[in-house]
Amino acid sequence: MVKVCLGDVAREFREICKEDIAKYPHVGLEHLDSGCIALSKWDSDKETTFTKKFYKGQILFGRRRAYLKKAVVAPFDGICSGDITVFEAIPSRIYPDYLPFIIQNDSFFDYAVGKSTGSLSRRAKWEFLKKYEFDLPSLEEQKRLADILWTAENLKTKCNLGIQNTKLYKKIYLETLFEYSHNSNCLVVPLIEIRDKSDKYSYTGGPFGSDLKVNDYTESGVRIIQLQNIGEGEFFDDYKIFTSENKADSLSNCNIFSGEIIISKMADPLARACLVPGNNERFLMASDGIRLKPDSSLVLPQFLVEYINSSVFRKQAEEKGTGSTRLRIGLRELAKIPVSIPTISEQRKILLRINLLDELICQLTGEIMIISQLQSKLLNWV
Repeated sequence: MVKVCLGDVAREFREICKEDIAKYPHVGLEHLDSGCIALSKWDSDKETTFTKKFYKGQILFGRRRAYLKKAVVAPFDGICSGDITVFEAIPSRIYPDYLPFIIQNDSFFDYAVGKSTGSLSRRAKWEFLKKYEFDLPSLEEQKRLADILWTAENLKTKCNLGIQNTKLYKKIYLETLFEYSHNSNCLVVPLIEIRDKSDKYSYTGGPFGSDLKVNDYTESGVRIIQLQNIGEGEFFDDYKIFTSENKADSLSNCNIFSGEIIISKMADPLARACLVPGNNERFLMASDGIRLKPDSSLVLPQFLVEYINSSVFRKQAEEKGTGSTRLRIGLRELAKIPVSIPTISEQRKILLRINLLDELICQLTGEIMIISQLQSKLLNWV
């Protein structure tokens, strides 16, 4: 075992494509999935300004916002964004199949984040990355470890494929169901008619910017739900901003509670919805959110979330949306969109099927996490 620097075993690759770039697939930062070695997305039929060339087997590292942990092995020759650093193994010094796991490692990304420079959008430069130190086992041991690590990586790929197929099946099932329901005996009413009419704030928007200022933020108190917290059926709890109880009381029409629905006024995508998490907790909506407390005698909240996130509903939301650079939809426009509602018992049957699919996705996601942890332990043990 010897300690080496990345620059001792790998070199940066810089080549400008002087051929017709249209014949090559092109890769941007948006195509690199966080924490994944395999590249699964790229463009091949769109115009691009990219000119940086890469070849099959080289590593594509997202040097902008290194904390996103984007680094993949190129599966083909192509061109990429200038915000991607291309480098390759020096075969006489490191086993090429072992290098990707040195890069796709928390230790390396922590180093890259620490060495990133820039004020607005920090970037990790090769001149610093090449000084990253790590322990390198013998060539024979590298080959053995690479075989184990790639076997694990292939298992993760199969799990990811299972997740993608399950999500696709769920999408097709729901959208076929919702399309059919408009032509069946289901109740079809505007979204506004589904609100709980006993609650005067059951369908309201978030506060205007003038009502909530930076000095209203506190370190604890009532959590503010922002645009980035609202996913398609999923609440992202990775960014927490609070305000005081008194401020939340003064904006009582913008309070929203666990189990209710919050809808985004803004793309991307427009009108995405999720359930508010927690157990009897109070939150405050930011200006880009819409609170919807549904009438429990008409619709189950989870069913309505699935309906709002479907293309059946979203197509109509986009038609009513306004804005030249980014679509936005208001309370009045959203309220008019029709929703098709089967009986409560039928909703429960549909959700039972959906929950089984979600459980499968959760199980496969858990398997990926376990495999990743084993890979990390194996690398740290070396």
